[in-house]
Amino acid sequence: GFSSYRQTEKTDHLFASKDEVAVSLDKVDLVAWCPYRFVTEGDKPRPVTILEISEWCHPGITDLLCRLLWKYNQPFSGYYGAAREGFFCNYWATTKPIFMQWMEWSWPMVKWCLENQGQEPYLRGERAIAYLCERLFLCWCSQLGVRARMLCPTKTIPCRNPYLVKA
Repeated sequence: GFSSYRQTEKTDHLFASKDEVAVSLDKVDLVAWCPYRFVTEGDKPRPVTILEISEWCHPGITDLLCRLLWKYNQPFSGYYGAAREGFFCNYWATTKPIFMQWMEWSWPMVKWCLENQGQEPYLRGERAIAYLCERLFLCWCSQLGVRARMLCPTKTIPCRNPYLVKA
């Protein structure tokens, strides 16, 4: 699985041992410990889809994601366009066989991104591939039907819609 050096800034969940991870994975393919739900800021917040929040925070990511999936004959995930919560920041763990499936599925797309960094408009940011991999992972989990267990309550995060026209 993956985590981040900033994990403790985003979640209180820490594993005490590898055994605790193994027990958490009992009867599921994946465990995640930083699920988010996004809503718009303001007096009348509305739920925001993963697609919306991705595009608001990382303009151009959805276009590249679609083109990558199509380039490698993968379907665009309806989950990505409709889901209103998911696990981000790569706070997840899985079994080695599932992890290897993920790496085999994603590597051609990640390799293409590395080879085209700087040429693709979205791939000019220094962390662009990392953000793209988070979204690829969500699409892959949806496509594969990965059974996931969330180890923490979902956090609701208010976010600003940068495209909103103020009346």
